[in-house]
Amino acid sequence: MEWRSVIEKAVAPLAKKTLPLCDALGAVVAEPLYAQRPSPAWPESLRDGYLCYRDELGLAIKDGLPIVFEAAAGSLDIPPLVRGTAQRIFTGALVQGVCAELCVVPLEQCDEHQSRFFVKEEAFAPSSPFIAEAGSVFPAGVQLLSAGMVIDGGNLARLITAGIKEVEVFSSPLVCFVSSGSELVAPAENSGRQLLPGEKYAVNDLIISDGIASHIACGTSFTSCQIKDSLAELTAFFQQKSSRYDLIITSGGTGPGKYDLIRSAFCAAGGEVLVDSFAMLPAGRAIFGLLKGVPVLCLPGPPHAVTTLLYEVVIPLVRLLRGEREVWPEVLDAFFMGESREPASSLRLRSGELFFRQGKCLVKEIKRGERGNCHIFYPAGKRIAKDDLVRVHLLPCYR
Repeated sequence: MEWRSVIEKAVAPLAKKTLPLCDALGAVVAEPLYAQRPSPAWPESLRDGYLCYRDELGLAIKDGLPIVFEAAAGSLDIPPLVRGTAQRIFTGALVQGVCAELCVVPLEQCDEHQSRFFVKEEAFAPSSPFIAEAGSVFPAGVQLLSAGMVIDGGNLARLITAGIKEVEVFSSPLVCFVSSGSELVAPAENSGRQLLPGEKYAVNDLIISDGIASHIACGTSFTSCQIKDSLAELTAFFQQKSSRYDLIITSGGTGPGKYDLIRSAFCAAGGEVLVDSFAMLPAGRAIFGLLKGVPVLCLPGPPHAVTTLLYEVVIPLVRLLRGEREVWPEVLDAFFMGESREPASSLRLRSGELFFRQGKCLVKEIKRGERGNCHIFYPAGKRIAKDDLVRVHLLPCYR
């Protein structure tokens, strides 16, 4: 897909900014992040149980060891373990002493009687000391995240643990969407009346806004509007919005008809067309270009085409602006389950359901109204029969 390379060359991540770590959930890292302190910061128990010296396990099995202290997670005054004794210890509690000489016997492998702890000989299997030494998860100075990675909940927890307080991230884009067409009416303002002959609800902004909100971690601002089929109004729209937004998306008006004015208005406003065709259906006559350095994506009007391009182009484009490292749908091969499809004149995408059965990755087309998890690729000029291998793109929610 040559158009991908064109988009990648044309679109650069937005400006960097510094955020407090607590405000950076969902943001994209702009510079590598390194641990400021090790994890764990001190030796700690990995189990609820009893701490003792390893070479005294035999004594704990035979005669038991006296319990002289109870070490809870968060306690700071835990004394070093004295030989010939044991400590009742809980998960996360500080372990004082030389870790190589100590072990934690899990609670389920022990008995406690008259303040002594005994190891159940038949249950005990000393496979692990159940002690995490300082820095065993990661040492100080190790790289935790590289540029282009998203700070999700798990990464945020690691960064907090590593002592990081501020992060440099890429800014999130401001997106403007316009539905072009004199036949379109706003659903919210016209839901209570009967549509006039030829009128249609403008729903593509709902598809795009929901897709961005559902599959982009956070921060992307989205506004939408409608414009009639007027070359002057569309040209003015492009001229005004290019200085206010980081990405402009349109739907409708990209065909060859008399009132398909998007391309003319875009060029009249000073736009440069970089991709004149995406060479696949239902992309139709989608256009991509730059207007004063701002990416502009012009989609066809049919909602099913907009839904397909949401996953194939729109979401990757937003991710490029956010500075993400992996932006395009993941590609798999799967065995086709369905009726044979005759050769098409051009590449076609269809929504499908990817599933596994008896160790095989299978895919089938879905019916209207069903929710798919992938796009099936039908190459131009090739007949597809049942059990043929076909190319599949995973939708973002299934990555």
